[in-house]
Formats: sequence, C-alpha cells, structure tokens
Amino acid sequence: MKKTMKRAAAFFCAAMMMLSFAACALEDPEASSASESSTEESSAQESSTVNVDESAMEDNLKGLCEYLDAKGYLSDSSAEMKASMIGAKSGIRYTVSLNGTDNIKIELYEFDLANLSKEATSVIESVKKDGTFTIVGLKAEGAMMSENGKYMMVYTDSVENEENTQREKEVKEAFAEFKK
Repeated sequence: MKKTMKRAAAFFCAAMMMLSFAACALEDPEASSASESSTEESSAQESSTVNVDESAMEDNLKGLCEYLDAKGYLSDSSAEMKASMIGAKSGIRYTVSLNGTDNIKIELYEFDLANLSKEATSVIESVKKDGTFTIVGLKAEGAMMSENGKYMMVYTDSVENEENTQREKEVKEAFAEFKK
C-alpha cells in the first residue's frame, strides 16, 4: 500500500511538473504589451555589466537570487520549484523577457553538499558531465553547476541572436562565480 502511494505521489509530482513546463510555453496575450515595454527597458538597462558586492550576499539560494537580481539578470516573475525531485534543498524559476516575451527561463537550485541524496548525486554528476540531467524520464538541458558545487542553474532562451547569446554568457559567468 505504501509503495503504491509513493508511486502515485511521484507520478502526481511528475505530472504537475510537466504541466508547469507546458504552461511556461504558453503566452498570456494580456501580458504581451506590458512585457514588450519591459523588454525594451530591460534591454537598455541590462546590456552593461553591473558591479555588485557579492560579499554582502548570503551564501544560500536567496543570496544567489539577490546577487543575480542586483546585476539585472532576473525579473519579478518567479515560481518555487519542486527541488526535492532532483534532491535539491530548494529551487526557484524566473521568467525573463529579452528580445521576446518571457523567452528566458532561469531555474536555480541549492544543494546541501553535506547531505546529498542518491538523486542529488546523480543529477550533479550528470550536469557536470554534459550539462543535462533526466527527471521523470525527461531530459533537462542547459544546466550547469556553480564553481563551489552548491548551486545548479538551468538556463533556456527561445530567442537566438547576438544580444541574447551575450546575456546568457554574462549570466552563466556571474552564476559560476557566486561564492566560489
């Protein structure tokens, strides 16, 4: 009975995760005009690298988010993630617009390195190996670990151009360097 309940719970979590991924792909027509104007603002504002005192940020997921936000890489649009599914301590996903509407997804996860589960170890090893990991049969790409190995980021952008490629590079560099 317990085994069946665990399987049902795992299936339910997987289904909810799939629905959240699918929902990310949908565009809210009412939000388009607001997103377009914020895209123009964010393009101008975020094109230059901002110096931020990292030492003022806590060494946890909240501190990482504050750091990336202070550098202008995140938005107010965020959602908590089911981090336990990959063995992480906590997780959050940001949706950002740059040369598109909600085209960038940045997922950030924090791992407790002193207490890594089997799932966490597997995910971290896979990300370090090739930037991917598999969860409930689905392959997640665009993942990387921070220099200190405590944080993981999954970065996806549906727009391919020079500015977006440069932004991705900047975000990944800032992420990798956090609390190394």
